[in-house]
Amino acid sequence: MKQVGLREFLTSDEVDKAVKLYTYHRPAFHSRCRDEVIKPVIDRINFDLGQENDPDYLTYAIEAVLSKIPDL
Repeated sequence: MKQVGLREFLTSDEVDKAVKLYTYHRPAFHSRCRDEVIKPVIDRINFDLGQENDPDYLTYAIEAVLSKIPDL
């Protein structure tokens, strides 16, 4: 499995939406991010990354990155 940054598979608008969900809806972050950010564009993400990706796994990866940013 290759490592990629968020901006390699999410647009700026998608990153912004994920950050807002993480900031304001943390208890529901995983399900909302998966359903509202990842699933609608999973075909594009798969194409961009050149492999099939699991929406849950990508959401966990996003959450892991966001959890390391102070003051979010």
